[in-house]
Amino acid sequence: MLNKLGIENKKFEDNTLVDELLELMRTHRLDYTNTFSALSLDIDFENNPIHDPALKNWLEKWKDRISVNNYGFQKAKSIMKENNPVFIPRNHSTEAALNEAVAGNYSLFDALLNVLKTPYGYNESYHSYLQSSGLEFEKNYQTFCGT
Repeated sequence: MLNKLGIENKKFEDNTLVDELLELMRTHRLDYTNTFSALSLDIDFENNPIHDPALKNWLEKWKDRISVNNYGFQKAKSIMKENNPVFIPRNHSTEAALNEAVAGNYSLFDALLNVLKTPYGYNESYHSYLQSSGLEFEKNYQTFCGT
């Protein structure tokens, strides 16, 4: 988790910083992948968690912690980019691609595979794959072990 936050010289107290972020993410229903991507990349997307006022205090603590490392914010971002995928196979995208493939149309499936070839690099043409499914989809979606 500390690599996901760009913290190289780890200290026991850093666990508190991680716990606070996870609690903020849970409380404010922030997307896990997009939150870490937003911290490490200069991407502006709808519902960017970095713009959430609830994170302001945490962001200051995190920036202070990064500055203590004495290797700079760019090094921290480099560590984060290696440990935080930007694009993941989200359930709604995967389901749509599979449903279309079963019907004989492989375009969504092929597009999703192209996105996932480079999950750690941001590509603006794949921006729509940052969208989470939304509560309505997740509320009614069920997956099973091994699928």
